[in-house]
Amino acid sequence: YVFRVVIVVQQCDPGGARNRSRHILRLPASEKAVCPEIVQSEPCLLNTTCFTYQYRVSDWSTCQLSESAICGEGSRSRLLDCVRSDGKTVELQKCRQFGLINKLQLLESCVVDCPISCILTDWSPWADCSHTCGTQGHSVRTRRILQEAHEEGRPCPSQLSQTKPCPIRPCYMWLLNGWSACTVEV
Repeated sequence: YVFRVVIVVQQCDPGGARNRSRHILRLPASEKAVCPEIVQSEPCLLNTTCFTYQYRVSDWSTCQLSESAICGEGSRSRLLDCVRSDGKTVELQKCRQFGLINKLQLLESCVVDCPISCILTDWSPWADCSHTCGTQGHSVRTRRILQEAHEEGRPCPSQLSQTKPCPIRPCYMWLLNGWSACTVEV
């Protein structure tokens, strides 16, 4: 997973101070001895004495399907971390503790397209021959694409027409001579 930072940062107040105190369990035996100070204070220094926290969320995973599925509906997820201002990943409770309310969606539905093979029409009937006689005639039939292939489906063929030669028919041309003279038959 590749992570990128996304949510609000809990502020560390660099102008502030933090304190700690202690209780006296027993007074010194000598009146000259002085107890050390009861309250100690030190300035808030980012990444030294105080930190900011932010959620870090990963990119979405690939779409995960049920065990036997190859396509259809599935789900994808992303990971959430809590990161301290010095870059250290800490328990998620730290971000919650500082009021960083997690409103990120970590799981969502997704769809993997199913493979669709190319769908073609049936071949058309063979067309009439292009020539009525001779050796140059040919007949053609065609088909069309109804659905292009999608994903891993069987692709469409490049040839959508077929040609075949027509049967050879001799070409005749009748030459007629002039009419003969009329004769009367008795």
